[in-house]
Amino acid sequence: MSAIPPKARSYDLSVFESLMDLISLETYSIPLLESLLTHFQMEKLPKARSYAALDTLFIAKPMLAIMACLCICLDNCYKTRSLLQTTADRVHDCIEGILSWTLLLVDHVLAPKSKDPLQRKELVGEFACLLLARLLRIDTRIDQVVTESEKTFEVIIKCWPACDILTPPPSNIFALILREHMDATQERFEKDAFITYLLSDEKRLPRLAKGVVAHLDKVREMLEGVKPTDETFGPLQRALKVLTVIVNRLSRNQSVYRALRRAGFLQSWVKPTRFGCRTRLMQARGQDSKQSSGLESTT
Repeated sequence: MSAIPPKARSYDLSVFESLMDLISLETYSIPLLESLLTHFQMEKLPKARSYAALDTLFIAKPMLAIMACLCICLDNCYKTRSLLQTTADRVHDCIEGILSWTLLLVDHVLAPKSKDPLQRKELVGEFACLLLARLLRIDTRIDQVVTESEKTFEVIIKCWPACDILTPPPSNIFALILREHMDATQERFEKDAFITYLLSDEKRLPRLAKGVVAHLDKVREMLEGVKPTDETFGPLQRALKVLTVIVNRLSRNQSVYRALRRAGFLQSWVKPTRFGCRTRLMQARGQDSKQSSGLESTT
């Protein structure tokens, strides 16, 4: 591994593919991390942001593989307290660059004119959200930046609707960020940053609401086609559980709740389903009928 860190500063895809198999608790090192972080430096962000310019950049620079290697590093940085602290310091120094480069890749691959296949779009969405999750809990300084950054919100809002609902990272990080902005009771938003971001663009909230309904309909449709003994039944149940958590938290804001209703959320919510899906949804939402009647008067 001693020869790898310098190579990790290059754009050689084969280097990062090898690293994915080599990084472990025993092989992870600060020099390796520092080499990977050179790819996330703010000063290296391209000035030319046209689709063609970014396409050329990301054909040359294997950003998805680099992100995957960084995720693996952050999974293996806990061997000693000093190693964790040094890792946290290096990551904190580069956190704005990490978020900026991640969002840049997400914006490009998920752009309307993107020619990337669906599989790559979902992989980028998955690893972008996985990287956000790995950044958390390393250090409270990093937590504060990640959980309150509009770049984080943008990555989640773009990736979550675009990814398969059975892909855990987008849903998990979405639920986690929402929790971080709520009070201890999970009854109201204590911080305004995420909701302010969501309401700051007139198209943003409706798009999210449509994504919520689409995911709900997809889970319901898939549940109708499986048996409790099928291999996919467990993942579907888990996906439904996280989805109901997300909906429950989003619905605590009246503006978001009204947007969900306009998108057809209630119609999808109350459709009868197999395996007690409707009952499961209503239980997860808690006192839905009470809140619904309260919000109805403000519509």
